[in-house]
Amino acid sequence: MNETNASAIAETVGTLSKVSVAFNEFLIAAFIMLVGFFIGSFAGKVVRKALSLLNLDQFIRRVFKANVPLESFFGFITSSAIYLIAIILALNQIGIASFVFRIISAVLVLLMLISIGLYIRDILPNFLAGINIISTRKIKVGDWVRIDDKTEGDVVRVDLTEICLKTSDGELVYVPPSLIQKSKVEVRKKV
Repeated sequence: MNETNASAIAETVGTLSKVSVAFNEFLIAAFIMLVGFFIGSFAGKVVRKALSLLNLDQFIRRVFKANVPLESFFGFITSSAIYLIAIILALNQIGIASFVFRIISAVLVLLMLISIGLYIRDILPNFLAGINIISTRKIKVGDWVRIDDKTEGDVVRVDLTEICLKTSDGELVYVPPSLIQKSKVEVRKKV
């Protein structure tokens, strides 16, 4: 009977030892995730601030006449990449199989591609319509424009992503070029 008790005690100690090791691995993984998310958030803010100090968005607006928020985009990409690395390191710490890594990585890449696609889906039609309007000189600064018998005013600015009108009330109205392509537009050229 003493051998049975000793065997049961040894088995219990072995089980507790395995549980303790697993618990420690989970604590380390949680710490890796916490530090990774902190670093990712901080790095994203640093990238946004650095690009803001370089006036990247203003440069893109001035040179390409496009209103594209690249500072925020690159900050988001930086944070996301560090988050992904932290998740992979944490899962590796607890010994998850590489199959799970592949699934998680594929899902994250898919989500990033979907978000980029949705972002481009909104920007691309306006960008292409803006190129068309600028290249054909259909609408120029100083022209008077009426769109669908609703919005009218003098053209103040024509960019790739928006056309700015000044109404008779003095209000500035920003119209996406894609809306102008789809709408009934009356243009009176400046004399």
